[in-house]
Amino acid sequence: MLKKYFNLVIFSLVLFSNLSSAANFTIMPVKININKNDKIATIKLQNNDLMERSFQLTVLKREYENGKEEYKETKDLIATPLMFPVQGGKIQIIRIAVKDKKMFPQQKMLIEFL
Repeated sequence: MLKKYFNLVIFSLVLFSNLSSAANFTIMPVKININKNDKIATIKLQNNDLMERSFQLTVLKREYENGKEEYKETKDLIATPLMFPVQGGKIQIIRIAVKDKKMFPQQKMLIEFL
């Protein structure tokens, strides 16, 4: 039997930054799995810049419609915090959990960060 994968994508958007410094952060790890045994995942976002930056987290679901890959907002996961500042050189911990625990017998969460 093939396992069903429920693909969710976490998209980080840098707010209040100019374009030259917008990509100056690191997310660790870039892929996480959430399953029956590990219902909450933790990731770290590190600000590699010298200045404080503000971030907003949006949870998106990857879907394929008519052969095209599309990203749509989803309420299947809870992520916290959603908006936060990170001082230069510092790390912010982000926690991600499944909202509906009944999904676990059928699905495994594979989460990627763009």
